[in-house]
Amino acid sequence: MKTKRFSTIVSLCFLLVQSAVASYDFSPANPSMVGTFNSTYTVPFTVGCWIKFANHPESGDFAFVLHKDANNDEMVAIETSGTADRFDYRHYDAAGSQPAFHTSDADEYNGVWVAIVGTSESTSIWNIFVELITNTHERSASRDPGALGKISIGTSPAGTGDWVNKIAECGVWNAEESDANITSFLSGTCAANIDSGNLVGYWPLDTDNSTQSNEGTDTGGDLTVTAATFDADHPAITCGGSSFGRRRRMQQ
Repeated sequence: MKTKRFSTIVSLCFLLVQSAVASYDFSPANPSMVGTFNSTYTVPFTVGCWIKFANHPESGDFAFVLHKDANNDEMVAIETSGTADRFDYRHYDAAGSQPAFHTSDADEYNGVWVAIVGTSESTSIWNIFVELITNTHERSASRDPGALGKISIGTSPAGTGDWVNKIAECGVWNAEESDANITSFLSGTCAANIDSGNLVGYWPLDTDNSTQSNEGTDTGGDLTVTAATFDADHPAITCGGSSFGRRRRMQQ
């Protein structure tokens, strides 16, 4: 009996420290993951994901979008930019958009996984964080994205600006997350272990299925996968504690 109990404890510990094991490749034509929450969310909120590309596309490609409808307005988005080596976190409304942006050294992130977080403090202040908490930029403007309840990964709501690279580990929090929580995500802690009470959307993207279940608190938000392909490449994401249920299901 003692041996069995010890074996069980070892197995549980192994599950609690596993890392993310996959991602999705959005290089095929017209890729997307789309879904709808059962609720809508207004600022403040935080969105984050991991991305990887061979070369910065130098175009406005969409990695993660939280939006209202099928138009490219009333939304927030993590994007690349037409400016070389720049990442944007943009607020959109009917009048247009404004970015908080981070510009890296030339080709600094080519071929490596990088985490990006956007925080919307209010309708007039939003921020982007890339890799480290010090790589941040605040935008002060007037852009109210409205009440948002739809998710698009790898494309814009209108089906433009397709992402042609890899994406992993995406999350939406119904709060402006603290510097400590942002640093934790950027450092490789899985979203499930960060302010789980406000984590309304969580997609680890670690299963080869045509539907990616939302493992956040919103009872909707499952994503339908089109064209994007399951990929063994992944960032080093450490998951434990509250993510145990996800890892246990994955192991079955």
